[in-house]
This record gives sequence, structure tokens and C-alpha cells, in this order.
Amino acid sequence: MVLGGFGIGLTAAAVHVIVPYAAHLAPAERRGAAVGTVLSGLLFGILLARTLSGVLAAWAGWRSVYWLAAGLALTIAGLFQFQLPKSEPPVGLSWFQLIGSAKDLIRTQPVLREAALLGAIYFSAFSAFWTTLVFFLQTPPYHYGSAVAGLFGLVGIAGAVGPPMLGKAADRRGPRGNILLALLSTLLSFIVMYLVGDHLVGLILGIILLDFGVQAGHVTNQTRIYSLLPEARSRLNMVYMICYFTAGALGSYAGTVLWEHFGWGRVCGLGTGLIILGGVIHAAAGRE
Repeated sequence: MVLGGFGIGLTAAAVHVIVPYAAHLAPAERRGAAVGTVLSGLLFGILLARTLSGVLAAWAGWRSVYWLAAGLALTIAGLFQFQLPKSEPPVGLSWFQLIGSAKDLIRTQPVLREAALLGAIYFSAFSAFWTTLVFFLQTPPYHYGSAVAGLFGLVGIAGAVGPPMLGKAADRRGPRGNILLALLSTLLSFIVMYLVGDHLVGLILGIILLDFGVQAGHVTNQTRIYSLLPEARSRLNMVYMICYFTAGALGSYAGTVLWEHFGWGRVCGLGTGLIILGGVIHAAAGRE
């Protein structure tokens, strides 16, 4: 299981090459909208996968989920190979030179540093919640199994509607207002889930606010970094996504530990603390 999970994580990260590629294909005045559209598709896939896998595992066993995923992966690989336009690399560096140049990007690009930190905070809080949600739903007053828990992914689809609109807003008015909106929405989500998460309406509202806030922040962050150095979009994205997924893994682990020892309140407290830290970083960055 560990080796399988490692393989999935190693290869599934290829999807995030598509986002800077979409930014590369889109004209500058529509870059934010293009990124928002692609990321909405990504979010729909993540949320619907939670729902489908929960129902399928309850009906046909957990292995059926992996057979379906393998078939879908082969289908997508064929579409990528034959339908996407080919693109030549903008720079002639070796793989090791490309990786080594990342430290120069981190050193010289303050917007990249801020975006990477904020993205890490968003996804750490997001992962802590979604990892522990299934545990929470098995306790009173819910007593739900995997099939019903998976259906909560459908609730988060409401949050996927926002990113394309926010991408367009970033194109027109700049990104910083979007970042503040994302921070406030995510912060409010954890407050709502802490106070009234044991009521179904409160939990649903919290999930909508959380998914909207995290995806809004993610779209805006990526729109910002893709506007920095057109010839280095993939490397900028590499730095951002390494921070993003490392923090997500740590958030999942921290959420599980807090749930096991302290319960739901501490998981919500972790999310709240992380978003407050994001607000401090956002304020300290000024108008960059």
C-alpha cells in the first residue's frame, strides 16, 4: 500500500504541469481565467473522486476504485499524447540546471515566496480537514459510513464555481483582494465548523466556505506566479507545488494526530491558526 501510494503521488503530480501549460497557451489578458478554468476541472475531479470512490468501495470493494482509476489514467494519457499541441522548451538547460535554478527564483522573486507560503498554508489546512472528516462523520451525531462520507465531496463542488470568476477578477483588478477574500472565507469555514459542525447545515456551510477559499487562493497564487517570468513558468510552478504538497502531507498527518488525541475542536483550531498565519504573511508582504 505504501509503495502504491508513493507511485500514485509520484506520477499524479504530472497533472500540475498542465496548469502552467494552460497559462502558456492563453493570451496574457485571459491568463487568470484560463488558470481558473483548468483548476476548476481539477477541483471537480478531486471532489467527485471522493464521492465516487466512497460509493464504489462500499458497493464493490476498495480494489474496484483502483481498477477504475487505472483505466481513466490510460485514457487521459492517450488524450494528452494525441490531442494537446506540442510545445518546445523556452530554455536550453539540462534537468539538473533547471532544478538548480529554482533556488535563484526563490531568492529573487518575493511574490513567489509569498505565494508558496500562502499556498502551503491553504493546502495544509484543507488536507487536515478532509483527512479527518471521515473520522468525524463516524462519530455521534452522524454515524456515517464511507459511502455517505464520500457524498460530502459533492457539497464542495459549490466551491469549485468560484475559481474561474476569481481568475477573471485577478486579470482585471489584481490579485491581492482575491487573496484577502480567500483568507477570510477559509478562516470563517473553520470557525463555523468548530461552532456548529455537529449540525449538518453548519458542516455543509463550512465545507462550501473552505473549498471556495482554498481554491480561490490557489487560483490567485498561480495567476500571480505565472505573470513573473514567462520562460520559467514550469520552474515557478515546481517551487510552488513542492511547498503546496509538502504542507498538504504535513497537514494530513497533523490533523490525524490532533483528531486522535484531542478531537474535532483541535483540528478546527489547527486550520484557524494556519489561516491567521497566512493573514500575517499577506499583510507583511504589502502590495507586491
